[in-house]
Amino acid sequence: MRGNRHPGILLGVWVAVLLLLFRPQLHGMDTVAYYAWLRATVIRGSLDVSEEFIRFGYGGERGLSPTGYRINEWSVGPALLWSPFFLIAHGLVHLGNALGIPWEADGYSAPYRILTALGSALYALIGLELLRRLALRIASPAAALWGVLTAWLASPLVFYMSAHPFMSHAVDFFINAGFLWVWTRWEKPTPLTRLALGWIGGLAAVVRYPNATLLLWPALEDLRWALRAPREGGSSACSPWGLGPGSGSSPR
Repeated sequence: MRGNRHPGILLGVWVAVLLLLFRPQLHGMDTVAYYAWLRATVIRGSLDVSEEFIRFGYGGERGLSPTGYRINEWSVGPALLWSPFFLIAHGLVHLGNALGIPWEADGYSAPYRILTALGSALYALIGLELLRRLALRIASPAAALWGVLTAWLASPLVFYMSAHPFMSHAVDFFINAGFLWVWTRWEKPTPLTRLALGWIGGLAAVVRYPNATLLLWPALEDLRWALRAPREGGSSACSPWGLGPGSGSSPR
């Protein structure tokens, strides 16, 4: 019964961290570049981020792509994961305007920044809970909780989920934890597990490009099963890896 309280303890510490450190501010080139994909697409219906860069004093030194758009080599994955929170904020802003609240529907007013930043923090919390559940496979409930709390509070994740939430680190932690959580449920390759890992791995790759190496794990495991199946008289059906990573990374 006591172990059932551990998710609540994790949530309580998460809330305490946010109360102390939460700062939903855009500052620095990286945050502007990640956020620019989201703001330009939703507010202006464009993939040209020139306006977003120039607003914060960037962009003049950056060249144009063959399409004529300002080059933005920062990944689009964080914007994809933030989009539900940004869209909720967009709806709240229009509702507030109808009620006489003078929020600007510009993608930068307080509702946009607060809800999108909270999205990063929430992804970090989900990742921490997934990590705790993974730890339960090899440790007691108490040890799993304290191990996760210690690793988290001693890491830069505290900073990136609260004081600098528009960086990619919090959503990157979440997507990697999700990949590992699904991976541990891989007992034997099936089209569903292949597709799930391919999709999550593809999404991870567009959150941070080096994450593409995650796809080596299930690919090698799939190869091992394919080599093993003939010896055991089983079938080594074709793997739908092209569908998995392709669907996960298709927005890029």
